Amino acid sequence: MKVTNQSGTPIMGAAVVPENGAMEWRTDLQGIAAVPCRLLERASTTVSVSAPGYRAANKVLLLRNAYPMVEVRLDNNEPVSRYGGMTVKASELKLGTRKQSVDLQKEAERALSAKDYDNAEKLFLEALQMMPSEGTISNNLGVIAMSRKDLESAGSWFQKASEEAPYRADILGNLGLVRWMQRRNDDSYAALAKAFAYGYRTVLGHYILGTIGLERGNSKEAVEHLKKVPTDRFPYRDLYLSIALRNCGKEKAANEAHRDFLRRNPAPFLISSSR
Repeated sequence: MKVTNQSGTPIMGAAVVPENGAMEWRTDLQGIAAVPCRLLERASTTVSVSAPGYRAANKVLLLRNAYPMVEVRLDNNEPVSRYGGMTVKASELKLGTRKQSVDLQKEAERALSAKDYDNAEKLFLEALQMMPSEGTISNNLGVIAMSRKDLESAGSWFQKASEEAPYRADILGNLGLVRWMQRRNDDSYAALAKAFAYGYRTVLGHYILGTIGLERGNSKEAVEHLKKVPTDRFPYRDLYLSIALRNCGKEKAANEAHRDFLRRNPAPFLISSSR
């Protein structure tokens, strides 16, 4: 199944769920979800297709004879504000309150650039009290927590920010990265898939989606992501790429990637001694 928007652009990270809700499949970079053939043991079945920022398509009929040539287009006119996920308090709309908060944020950003984390945190917290629904403030508090290697606090701030600004690719990307550092791979994959759907692109993001995708059995998706990762920064990239390529049936390319891995990471020879 292929999922696109109304202009025909593939949607990555869309969820395809069968009528019994027992499983879920996610679309890759081409907007394709590998729905298994066993789902179509009957003459027909229905699935729901959803993606953040798009109106869900429910009761999509899959016919055995039409599989796999099924394309679903989602309407992106979802009746939800693209600039926030929480209710904005009336007090936040006051011109004086907004201006004071923005001024505090600018001062805090200067302190953050100067690595004056204590002062930056103090100023951001003051700004947050005035505008608690502003996702960028929570995001920047997460950045400060990351600078202190406080993953738990960073994860909480990025989670809050993503709830307040659910369509901000950079915030979703930050959440995905910290969840990966916390070894919460499923949460990391979900956040990064949404971030990439909104245009987020980083080398580490490609690496994470590639390795987790490989772990999930999404080898084609893994290949697409891992090819965008430089080997000098990620020494195991070629090893994972070789596995993904082999799973896709590309033996020659898999062998080349594996040779590249061995060349960059030669196995040490051990000297034996007689006793």
